[in-house]
Amino acid sequence: SIDTDAASLGREAARMLDAMLVSGGTRTASALHRPRRVVERATTDFFPVRTPWLSDALVHIRRHLGNGINAAELCRHLGYSHTTVDKAFRAELGTSAKGEILRQRLALACRLLRETDRTATSIAAECGYSSAQYFAHAFAARFATTPERWRRNGGPM
Repeated sequence: SIDTDAASLGREAARMLDAMLVSGGTRTASALHRPRRVVERATTDFFPVRTPWLSDALVHIRRHLGNGINAAELCRHLGYSHTTVDKAFRAELGTSAKGEILRQRLALACRLLRETDRTATSIAAECGYSSAQYFAHAFAARFATTPERWRRNGGPM
């Protein structure tokens, strides 16, 4: 969904209406209102994949990132062997279960770095990293920079 920033949209509409009333009904120039951001909703907890249980696996990963989920726990949750799970992940996503967990962790970290002013330590904990140092290492391995520098530079993703 789109976060329209309804409060600022309402203020702008009120400002334009006030200007019209003051000018005797003359229409003022319209203003472009930019949405604030895209917001994930619960309905996004579905992934269109061929393997029926793979969607459940992806949702499970997303919901348990902060709990330090790993590939072994995911396999236990699904009731499939590590080999079966990794074959499905590689066939449909081009990565292993461990790789997808890392991808989702880093995607969440990037979103939190971009949208909040929380510390790297706080973000590391929410993304399921055992320490801020391990988070910084994983982040640098993927993006070749520190989380703080990535935030300052408005890093891509």
